[in-house]
Amino acid sequence: DYMLYLGRLSREKGVSTLIEAQKKMNFKLKVAGTGPLLENYQTNEDENVQFLGFQSGENLINLIQRASFIIVPSEWYENNPMSIIESYAYGKPVIGANIGGIPEIVQNNQTGFLFESGNVDSLREAIKKAIDLGFEDYEQMAINARNFAVENFSPQIHYSSLIQLYEQTIKIKCKSK
Repeated sequence: DYMLYLGRLSREKGVSTLIEAQKKMNFKLKVAGTGPLLENYQTNEDENVQFLGFQSGENLINLIQRASFIIVPSEWYENNPMSIIESYAYGKPVIGANIGGIPEIVQNNQTGFLFESGNVDSLREAIKKAIDLGFEDYEQMAINARNFAVENFSPQIHYSSLIQLYEQTIKIKCKSK
């Protein structure tokens, strides 16, 4: 019954855009994290926004598992946000900013929704799509998210990719001698 932001509370993470988008919409938002802007955000807290502070371990896992969507509103060029990978591992779709490496991980309308970074109206549209998603479509998106994590981020895949990279590097190094 809620959407979740997890991460650092600083300007470049886009939490201000998320809170602005939430103000005119009727959905519950939980914010897990801490940072230099925590106090600023807490003074503007309304009944639908809950600031939980730093979360880890079982508490964080439960928050992710019970959320409908994870929102990653970043306004800087993140490479491979762990919050998306963790969300997918639990089968949670993501609403993510279309910036940096995020659109390489969030497949629009497949594993979540993309929106224009820093654009409140674009984020609202993505959140509305998420809220209006039917049960079967949501379930398929959740399955897609989990499958993406398994196919791209499992330990076996990571190991295989590293070995392949090492082998290519060795071949190049041997040819140059």
